[in-house]
Amino acid sequence: ICPCLPQLQDPASLLGAAERSMSEARIRGMDHIAVFSPQAVAQGLSEEEQISASLQEGLKRDTLQLLFQPIVSLAADGEEHYELMPRLRLDRGDAVPVEQLTEVARQQGLMRDVDRWLLQRALATIDERRRLGRMLYLYVRQSGASLEDHERVDWLAQQLKMRGLKPQCLTLEFNLYEVQRSLKQALGLWPKLRQLGVRLAMDEFESSLTGLQLISALPVDFIKLAPKYTRAPGLKDLKSELGALLAAAHDSGRQVIAPQVENAQAAALLLAAGVDHIQGNFIQQPGSELGFDFSQSVL
Repeated sequence: ICPCLPQLQDPASLLGAAERSMSEARIRGMDHIAVFSPQAVAQGLSEEEQISASLQEGLKRDTLQLLFQPIVSLAADGEEHYELMPRLRLDRGDAVPVEQLTEVARQQGLMRDVDRWLLQRALATIDERRRLGRMLYLYVRQSGASLEDHERVDWLAQQLKMRGLKPQCLTLEFNLYEVQRSLKQALGLWPKLRQLGVRLAMDEFESSLTGLQLISALPVDFIKLAPKYTRAPGLKDLKSELGALLAAAHDSGRQVIAPQVENAQAAALLLAAGVDHIQGNFIQQPGSELGFDFSQSVL
């Protein structure tokens, strides 16, 4: 139940607050009711402090929400590929942008907890889909802090075995620059993850000597292009650079994902250049449902 409070000034805020109350009721069992009420503790706190408090509460009570954005293959093979993202709503009902949520989590030293929560929910979602007879492939972003968490491999192996899941259904994404900063840890962790059967991706990838050396040294399955390659304005000026990057990736057996594609012009240029997958609002905005039709490619 969500009353029309002064803090909820628009339909999106009202629906968000109702959604949060529903999540709180669900974790207590299907016979419970929750009524939305802004927490008094949030009064007088800065926005960052409110985000931090809500994030810690969400991790503790498992009330964070999930968003899914489809990743569409040029091959149109019908496989269901989505990137998984966390969603946090404040007491007033509005959603915190993923970038801001990540920054606050990093400042508060909560990134490992967020990473672990995302992995748990990803495995649970894949398992639920499997029980319905559907194969689901999820891409889950992980932070540089998790490159030092070698216990994650044993935990992940146990989870996969316990649920009877195929490891290749899970792709872990790491940022190029965070990998560069923690290269020693990545060189120790990534081969163990790859041996487990989990797939790996490196995002915000740019054509540089360092980047090309990294994909030759690390067992990367996918590279996700940096935003400068996926925006229509200026994309033509980077055509030769993008072509060299794609050639290097394909020659080494890597597939290339173009994220943050916002319009048909950018999609057409990227497909002509030879990318393997397209992701972004041009395909579909992130949402809470796994309802995208992969059987008929929009490409």
